Amino acid sequence: MLISELTARVIMETGRPDLENLIESIAVSSIKQLHSTAKFLRDMVEETIAVPTPSPIVRLTLPPRFREFKDVAIVDSYGKPIATCEASSPSAFLGQVNKMPLRPSYYMSGNTYTVMSNRELLPILYLYVTYFQHPALENAGQSTWLLEQYPEVVVNYCNFKVHSKVGNDARSHESWKLYREGLETILIDQPAA
Repeated sequence: MLISELTARVIMETGRPDLENLIESIAVSSIKQLHSTAKFLRDMVEETIAVPTPSPIVRLTLPPRFREFKDVAIVDSYGKPIATCEASSPSAFLGQVNKMPLRPSYYMSGNTYTVMSNRELLPILYLYVTYFQHPALENAGQSTWLLEQYPEVVVNYCNFKVHSKVGNDARSHESWKLYREGLETILIDQPAA
């Protein structure tokens, strides 16, 4: 099912063609929310990054459609782990710079993330990152694995949101119940990290 087909179906089921733009917006946000319900392995990306300018502290741009990190590790040129980095807050991270950190760490700020190596402040040459990403939803002609495999769950969630928005409590409650039943199926069927 494509986003355009999802939008058309929700318009038909809710009987609200006057809300087409709103329903399309609800469809896209609903798909993102459903993908964020769990850390689905199908939304996970693994990559080794060669650091452009090796240094004990490196700042890199977050990947497109980034949602959250699972792992950040410093590795050698063969991909062998040297150290796993711990998530940190910017203030804790910056406080460690002068104290020589005991463990490698990273923090995110805006669309970048910064990684610092260990106590010896060895230069970072390669990073291995595992992260979850949002699906590509730039136009109405796209779909996602969730929308393809579980269209009824997505339709019910969109119906719930539209009915809630227009104050149709009875149909909103019915759609919510159907959505929750379908979501349980997804969480059982799909492996998560």
